[in-house]
Amino acid sequence: MRETRPTRPAWPAAGNRGPRRRVAAVATLAGALAGGLAAISVPAGAAAAAGRPAAPASGAAAASWRIVKTTHGRSLPGVTAVTATGTRDAWAFASTLARPVAWRLAGRTWAAVPFPGRTGDLVTAAASSAPGNVWAFTAQTSGAARALRWNGRRWAAAGRFGQAVGDAVALSPADVWVFGQPGAPRGGLGTWHYNGTTWRRAPAGGGLTGGSALSPSSVWAVGGKTAAHWNGRTWSRTSLARVLPGNTQFCRPTADRVLARSATDVWAVGAGHCEDERGPFYLLHFNGSRWRLVWRSARYGEPLQVVADGSGGLWIPAVAGFPGTYAMLHYTGGHLRKAALPLPASKLSVDAVAHVARSLVTFGGGESHPAGQGGTKQSGVILRYGG
Repeated sequence: MRETRPTRPAWPAAGNRGPRRRVAAVATLAGALAGGLAAISVPAGAAAAAGRPAAPASGAAAASWRIVKTTHGRSLPGVTAVTATGTRDAWAFASTLARPVAWRLAGRTWAAVPFPGRTGDLVTAAASSAPGNVWAFTAQTSGAARALRWNGRRWAAAGRFGQAVGDAVALSPADVWVFGQPGAPRGGLGTWHYNGTTWRRAPAGGGLTGGSALSPSSVWAVGGKTAAHWNGRTWSRTSLARVLPGNTQFCRPTADRVLARSATDVWAVGAGHCEDERGPFYLLHFNGSRWRLVWRSARYGEPLQVVADGSGGLWIPAVAGFPGTYAMLHYTGGHLRKAALPLPASKLSVDAVAHVARSLVTFGGGESHPAGQGGTKQSGVILRYGG
């Protein structure tokens, strides 16, 4: 199907919503979670996230995606979440068939750090606001999920949930939001807030699956056919039913992830979740007064995340079909293109991205494997763009 750039919603062919993304390293566990994993990143601090992207540095055109760390092992590691607070301070979490492994970039070197993950844990999300405030969220096939926090010295448990976390926003040690996973059973986890001592569910945050913060009093979220905004006191919700196509027997279009760059510049990505396709892909934009559909493409399938690229554009990892063809999409200058990666799509999946605020650096995580052998012979990989 030819991709289009509609000014009004484009309507996909009929289809049925199939299971969400596959993480090859832990395929059997991911299937049991039903909602799929979402590898999460958030800007390095709310104040930085509120600004416009920095202007490109000299030589930016020569930047490319490259693999900076490969993790091997019989437990089939795959990096399922990344987060970064600086170009030399970042975290990547490798889920395995055993215990997950936390990798930290401190300066120029990636090193494993003791991490209180349990056997069978999947790291489904990560977020950070400062080097001493890093969060990771794990889940088991039973549905039990935990919040883990790095305080600058060590990791410790900081909460439990009945379902997996799909996305997270960390503004400070006493201001953290988490959201459920798209397509999760029983309506998903919902929206929860941590005030430094207690997690509380937000009654008006049901069904939200992706969040992005400009400040403690301006948090954006999306989920299903809803966009929502937190003003510091309450959540207000806006229907996207006139922007996204309607449901059919075989498709259930939703907005799943969001990136807020200012009060008049908010982006969301979603998919039709049609049977055996995962797509079509949808890119939406809010200009301060209304949402509109900017791009629709059946070529790229389901977006897993959306982050800034530091020069006014967007990085969007996506997967199409089953078992999954991965692509790194780059939206810039009003055009959506597939970016070059260090390995062909048959040998590499990128499941997570994290942009470093006020820079051109973005980190990624995923798996490399021989062509056609993901899930049986693979290694976890950490990628970097820029710097």
